[in-house]
Amino acid sequence: MYDLEWENPWGGKNLILWNLYKDSSGQGECPMVIDETTPSCGNSRFGCWTCTVVTKDRAMESLIQNGEEWMAPLLEFRNKLSMTTDPANKEEYRNYKRRTGRVSYQYAKEGEDIASERKHVPGPYWLKYRRQWLRELLELDKKFKSEGREIELITQPELHAIRQEWIHDPNEPDWDDSLPTIFREVYGFDLDWVYDDNASFGKDDAQLISELCQDFDVEPEMIKKLIELEVSMEGLSRRSGITNKIASLLKQDWGSLEDIKQKHSALQSKAEFDVHQQEIERYNQQFADIDKQLQKEF
Repeated sequence: MYDLEWENPWGGKNLILWNLYKDSSGQGECPMVIDETTPSCGNSRFGCWTCTVVTKDRAMESLIQNGEEWMAPLLEFRNKLSMTTDPANKEEYRNYKRRTGRVSYQYAKEGEDIASERKHVPGPYWLKYRRQWLRELLELDKKFKSEGREIELITQPELHAIRQEWIHDPNEPDWDDSLPTIFREVYGFDLDWVYDDNASFGKDDAQLISELCQDFDVEPEMIKKLIELEVSMEGLSRRSGITNKIASLLKQDWGSLEDIKQKHSALQSKAEFDVHQQEIERYNQQFADIDKQLQKEF
C-alpha cells in the first residue's frame, strides 16, 4: 500500500490513479501489481480517448459500467470514428485522392497479375464529415462545461490550426470558411479569428466558379487551387517557379474517380510528361489570349 500512503513527486493523490485502474478492471484488468511474482494480466489500455487502433475501448467501457456514466457520449463518439476505419466503410467517408492530389493504388500482391485492376488507397476524410464531427465534438465540449466538468476536448489553438488546414486543403479548399460559423452556431460567440486579406474568397466566389466551370467542363477545385497559387505569389518582384507550380497542380488528378481511372488507363500508352506538357501549353495559350483581350479593353 506504499502508493496510497505516500504522495507522488508532482503532489497528486495516488488514490485517484488507484481508483482509475480499479474502475477500468471490468475486462479482467489488474488494478495493481503487488510484487514481482504476480503474473501479468489484463487487456485494456489507456491513452488518447479517440484512438481507433483497438476495435473497442475496454477501459472506457469499464469506467462507464463502474459509475462514470458521463463518459458515455465520449465512447459513442469514439466508436463512430472507429466505424469509419472499417475497410468496408472507407470509400464512403474518405476521399479517393491522397493529400498529394493524386489517386494511389494498392500494390500487386505476390502472384497477382500486375495488369489486373487494383483498388485505390483512400485518402483523408471528406470535408463534409470533418465538419459534422467537429460540430459534434464542440457540442460535447459545451455540454461538459455546462455540467461544471473541468475538461477541454479541443483547444482554441487546435481550432485555429484546423481552420487553416481546411481553407488550404489540397483537394477540397474550404472557401466557405465554415469552421468559425460552426463554432458560432454551437457556442453563440466568436473567437479572435485571423482573416487573411490575400485569401478573401468566400462562399459566393466558390459558387460563381462552380457555375462557370460547368460551362467550360473544368473541375472547380482545380481552378480554386490555381487562383490560390496566383494570389499567394501576388506582389512578388520575382515569380520564380510559378510555371512548375502550375504544372504540378495540373498533374494532379481532377474529376470523379471513374474519370481519373479512365485517364490513367489512357496514360499507360503515352509518356505522362508529354501528355501534361501539351495540356500546360494549351492553358498557357489561353492565358495569352486572355491577356490580349484585356489589353484591348483597357
